[in-house]
Amino acid sequence: MTSTISTQALPLADGLGGERDDPVRRGLLERKLQTPQPGLQVLQRPRVDALLDAATMHRVALVSGPAGAGKTVACASWASAGPPIGPVAWLTCGTDDRGDSFWVHLWAALARTVPAGSDALAALEVSPAREFPLRLVAAAQEFTHPVVLVLDDVHELADGSVLGGLDMLVRDAPPALRVVLVTRRPLALRLGRLRVAGELADIGARDLACTAAEAAAYFSMLGVEVGAPALDEVLTRTEGWVTGLRLAALGAGGGSVAAVSGAQPLVSDYLASEVLARQGSHTRAFMARTAIAAEVSADLAGALTGEAGSDGILARLARESGFVCVSANRGRSYRYHPLLRDVLLDELHRTHPHEVGSLYRRAACWYALHDRPAEALRCAVESHDPEHAAQMLGECGVAVILTAGPSALEPLLGGFPEARTTSNAAVAGAWAAIHLWRGDTTGAARCLDSAQAALGRAAPVVREVMEPTVRALRVMCESEAGAPGQAVSCQASADEEQLVASTRAGHQACGLGWFALGVTAVGRGDMDQASHALRHAEHELRAGGRGPLRSRVLAWLAVTHAWSGALASAEETCAELGLGVPGSGPGAAALTCPDPAAGRPGHRYVALLALARVKLARDDLPGAQRLLSELDSAQPEHIPGEPSVAALAGLLRARVLLAKGDPSAAGAVTAGLRAAQSPRRPLLSAGVRAVEVEGAVLSGDRHRARALLPQADPDGGRRGTAALAVLHGRVLLAEENPRGALEAVSGYLSGGGGTTPVEQTAALLVAAVARRRMAALAEAAGLAERALDLAQREGAYRVFLDGGRAVRSVLTTLVPPTSTHAAFAGEVLARFATASPLGADTKTTASIGLTASERAVLSLLPSHMTNAEISQELFLSVNTVKTHLRTTYRKLGVRSRREAVAQGRQLGLLLATPGTAP
Repeated sequence: MTSTISTQALPLADGLGGERDDPVRRGLLERKLQTPQPGLQVLQRPRVDALLDAATMHRVALVSGPAGAGKTVACASWASAGPPIGPVAWLTCGTDDRGDSFWVHLWAALARTVPAGSDALAALEVSPAREFPLRLVAAAQEFTHPVVLVLDDVHELADGSVLGGLDMLVRDAPPALRVVLVTRRPLALRLGRLRVAGELADIGARDLACTAAEAAAYFSMLGVEVGAPALDEVLTRTEGWVTGLRLAALGAGGGSVAAVSGAQPLVSDYLASEVLARQGSHTRAFMARTAIAAEVSADLAGALTGEAGSDGILARLARESGFVCVSANRGRSYRYHPLLRDVLLDELHRTHPHEVGSLYRRAACWYALHDRPAEALRCAVESHDPEHAAQMLGECGVAVILTAGPSALEPLLGGFPEARTTSNAAVAGAWAAIHLWRGDTTGAARCLDSAQAALGRAAPVVREVMEPTVRALRVMCESEAGAPGQAVSCQASADEEQLVASTRAGHQACGLGWFALGVTAVGRGDMDQASHALRHAEHELRAGGRGPLRSRVLAWLAVTHAWSGALASAEETCAELGLGVPGSGPGAAALTCPDPAAGRPGHRYVALLALARVKLARDDLPGAQRLLSELDSAQPEHIPGEPSVAALAGLLRARVLLAKGDPSAAGAVTAGLRAAQSPRRPLLSAGVRAVEVEGAVLSGDRHRARALLPQADPDGGRRGTAALAVLHGRVLLAEENPRGALEAVSGYLSGGGGTTPVEQTAALLVAAVARRRMAALAEAAGLAERALDLAQREGAYRVFLDGGRAVRSVLTTLVPPTSTHAAFAGEVLARFATASPLGADTKTTASIGLTASERAVLSLLPSHMTNAEISQELFLSVNTVKTHLRTTYRKLGVRSRREAVAQGRQLGLLLATPGTAP
C-alpha cells in the first residue's frame, strides 16, 4: 500500500490498493464497512436507542461492555433505523488495522456516507497516511451536516501510531464529526478531559443490560416460556447480560426457561472462549482459587493464593473484563459475574480438587479474623470438614450470627451431621437461636439444655464463647416465653460480671450476654439496669472488633437515655451511629441519616425511636410525628428478647396526640396497644396506663383517673413508682388536695433510687404547685428553680407543658427576672402560649364523621389491597369502594392512600400493628 490515501490507492468499488481484483480482499473490506446485520432475531429496545440518540449529541460517545453485552447489536440496530443526528459511517476494527491500512479503511467508511462530490473528502485523496487524522479534522469542519462515525471493536487496535492518530482525531474533531467508540476494554486514549468537559457520553454494561421488561419481551419474541420466578432468577444470574439471556433461551431447547448457570455447556464454552482464553494459565488459576469468595479483596486473595500482587491482578481484570467488577458493597473488593464464578469453581474442582478443602478453610479463618462470622461459617461448612466447621462455629459463636436471622444460619447448619445437633454446644446453641427467631421458645429451651450439657466436653476456646452465648439465649428465651425473667437476668448478670474474655470472639459473646440483659431490662422499664448492661455490652463488643451487634447496642442505649430524659446523651449516641438532629432545642434541623440500603437498617429504626422521644421531650411535635411516620412505614427487624419498636412507637404516638390536646385520639391508640401489654412487659403496660390517666385528667374526668391509678404500676416493684407517684400527685392536685399531692411525690424530689431525671423534674413540679397552693411560696419557688435547672440542661420543655395551667402559674408568679433560669422559663411560657388546648383546631375521631363503611374501607388501606380486593372483602362493589375512598380523603384532608393511612393513625382511626409487646 502506498503512503498516500487516494481514490487510485483505494477505489471503493475495487477493494484494497493494487489488489482491486482480489475478491477475498474486496469481500473483507465490504464486511468491515457494512453495518452488521444480525443473523438472529434482535429485540428492538427503544430505551437503548434513546441512550444512543442522547450520546451522539456529544462529540464522542463511548459504548463499553464485556463480550456479549450487546454493544454491536445495539449500535447496528440504532444505525439501521436512521438516527436523527445524521448519516452513519461504520468501520469494524480488527487486528489487521495497522499503519496506513486503518486510515485507508476509515477514509472508505466516510466516503460511503459523505456525498461523492464533496470537496471535504476530495482534499484527502492524496493525503499522506501520517497526516490523515489532522487533515480529516480540517475536512470535517466543512461538512454541511453532522456525520456519525462508529468504530466497532476499537479494543482490537494495537498499533501505537494508529492509536495516537485516533486520540488526536477524537480530541480535536469538530462537532460535525460525531465519533462512537465501541469497545470491550478501556482504551489507550486520553478521554478524561473530554468527559470532564461534557463532550463525552458513556454507555456502559449496566445501560446495555436488559431490564426485566426487556428480558420478558425477548423470551416472548423467541417463543420461549418463562414464569415470573424463573425470570427473576435468570436476571439475577445473568445480571441482564444479553448473551446470557440468549444462552438461557438456547438451553431451554424450545421449552420453558427454568434457570441458567455456568455449569451448562453453552454458557461455559462461551465464557471459556471469550473471557478465560484471553488469560494466561497463572491468571486463570488465580481466578479459580479466589472464586470461592462471593467478594474478594486483595488481602483475601493473598490469603487464598499465598501470593503477593493480588491487588494488581484484580484491578487489571476489572479494567479488562466486564465480568470482574468492583463490589458495590465493600470498598477495594471485587466480585466475579455469577456465571463466570460458576465456570471458575467448576474449573477449580476439575483441575485442583486437592486444594478445594484447604482453600475454604483458609477463607473461613480469614473471615473469622475480619469479623464476618456468617461467611466464615459458610466456608467452613463448604470445606466438608465437620470438625473444622464445628470448631469455627464455636469460636465465632452465635453472638454476631444472631443478628442475621434464621435464613442465613439454618442452611449452613444443615451441613452438620445430625449427631452434632445435640452433642456439640455450638451447633445446639445455633439451633436454639433459630428457634428463638421463629418464636419457638420450647424448641429453643430444649436446644439450650443440650448446649449446656455439651459445654463440659467443649474445648476451652469454645467454652469461652459458648458459656455467655448460652446464658444470653436463655435470658432471651425466658423473656420471649412470657416470664419477666428478673431472677434469670439477675443470675446471668452476676455470672457476666465474673467473666473475663481473652479472645475477640469471647468479647463478642460477652457483649451478646450483656445485650440480652440490657434489652430485657428496657422491656421491664428498668432504665438504670438497662443502661448499665448496654454499656458493658458496648465495651465488650468494641474490644471484640466492633461487630454488627454493637450498632444495635448503641441504638438501645440511646433509647434508655431518651426515656430517662438524658436527651443530649441520646443524641450523641445516635450521632455515633451516623444519625442525628443537627443543633439542639426548638430550632433543631430535620433528622439526617444515611441511606437505609447501605446496610441492615434494624439499629437505625431503634435509634429513630430514641430521637422521636427526644423530639417529644423538647416539644417538637411535628418532628416527633415525622420520625414516627417513618417508623410506621417500616417493619423493623426484631431480635428475640427485645422490646417491640412498633409498640413503643405507638406509645409515643399516643403521647404526641395527648400533647396536642386530643385525649380521645390518644385513647384510641392505647386501646390498640392494650392487648399487647402484659406483666412481662411493664414498660408498655405502665406507659399505656399513664397515657390513660393523663388523658382522664386532661379531660376533667377525675373519677376515671383515680380508678385507673391502682393499676398504674403493673409489676408492683420499685420501677414505675416515681411515674405513678407523679400521676397520683396530679390527680390529687386536680382534686384540690395539695398536701396529699406533696406527700405522694416527696420521696422522689432528690432523685436517686432509680428515679430518672425526667421523673424527678415532674415530681418537683407537682411539689412546687402543691407548695404554692399551701401558701409556702418560698419553698414553691425553690422547687420550681430546681425543676428548671434539671430541664434546662437537656432543653426539655414537655414535662412543664404536661403539668398544665398550674405549672404555668408557678413559672409566671414565682420565677423572677433575676433568676438564672429566667430565660429558659420564658421559653417554656412561650410554649404554653402556643400549646393546643383541648379541642382547639384539633380533629378528633368524632369531628371527622366517618361512616361505618368508610371506616371499614380505611382500615384495609394499610394492607395494600387493591380496590377490587377490598370490595370482595367487604362485599361492596368496586365503585362503592371508590366513592368511600374519595369521601374519606376529603374528610381527612388528604390526597392519597399513604396520606390517609398516616392521618388515620395520627388521629387514632388506624392503629400501628404493635407486634411483640415491649
